[in-house]
Amino acid sequence: MARLTFVLLVSSFHFFNSTTESNFFDFETNDTNHDSGLLYSSIRLTQNFQAHAMPYPIIVTTSRVNESVQDATVSPFGVIPLSNTQFEISPYTFGSFDPSLAAHIPTEYAGASLNAGTPVNTTSCLSGFDNAGFMIASSASLFNAVETLGGTDEADLVSDLDTIVSDIAGIQGTANSSVSLVANWPNSFLGWQPETLSNYSFESAANTILEITDGGEDGQNVPLYPLLVKQRAVDFILATDASADTDYLYVSSL
Repeated sequence: MARLTFVLLVSSFHFFNSTTESNFFDFETNDTNHDSGLLYSSIRLTQNFQAHAMPYPIIVTTSRVNESVQDATVSPFGVIPLSNTQFEISPYTFGSFDPSLAAHIPTEYAGASLNAGTPVNTTSCLSGFDNAGFMIASSASLFNAVETLGGTDEADLVSDLDTIVSDIAGIQGTANSSVSLVANWPNSFLGWQPETLSNYSFESAANTILEITDGGEDGQNVPLYPLLVKQRAVDFILATDASADTDYLYVSSL
């Protein structure tokens, strides 16, 4: 996870306690921890959460099988196929209600080594992977989309984006590779086959690393599917998208 640290923590660094005006740019020196040890699963231990006095936080992400599959499926609507599994991270679980997966793992054990749902190590398990900064930054992991867009015909945009990608690659010291431009999770769903009546399969079941990307890379800038799960009995959804892609560059809502 070290190679990913700079790319992702820049986008998550300032959402937690201990960030002030004077240390706002400390990601350049890493002199301040900015609650770097905060765990996402610990949200459920707070008084406001237990008293139902705060919104229920759900982080939405999607995933890619690998770089070559992503490059082969780029379209005007997204750089990740809409059919790819859409994941959610809550204070309780990480996983998906999509029929392609239909499985979750407790958030505090995210990244634990499982094979077809069975622990590989029966005497110990991994915990602490759900670093809150890493969790929320996983949903903003879109640098792989920047690299993929380098194959389009919009020369001016491509030139600018290629410069960004080159700078990122230089920071990591891994030029010509986008493996670090996604959030790399140990795949706790390795070998998993969903127990559904239809012929669904988990597209990343053979990968030891689960490559998590921005939740909007499949064309859904505001992914609503997790809220539409019938058992959640949601009555009303207000979604706001800051893409400024309307005729008058207003924020779009539905």
